[in-house]
Parts: sequence; structure tokens; C-alpha cells
Amino acid sequence: ELISSRGIWVLLETQKACKKKKGKLVLVNATDDMLKSFEIAGVTHFIEIYDDVTAAVGSF
Repeated sequence: ELISSRGIWVLLETQKACKKKKGKLVLVNATDDMLKSFEIAGVTHFIEIYDDVTAAVGSF
């Protein structure tokens, strides 16, 4: 299923809140539908997405 615009907004707002506290939000193992939603919304360059937890943890 595609992610709604509200769902994407929540992710972006959460990411913004994390950055204010010197943290970051990353996603792991996104489905093809999730990736398509991000591409349609034009936010792929704002959201870090990793294939596995090891890679995501390594990004910190």
C-alpha cells in the first residue's frame, strides 16, 4: 500500500524534531510501495532509507 500524504508529513515532522535534538530518523527495509510513495511526494532526498538494520545503525 502507498503511504498517505499525512503519513509522509508525520515522518518529516518526526525527522525535524529528531534533528532539533541532534538526532536523526532513518527507515529500514522500506517496501517498494513505500519507496514509490516517497518518490511521488518528492521527498526521497529528505529521508534516509537503508536495506538493513546494520547499515542504518552504521549511519549514526
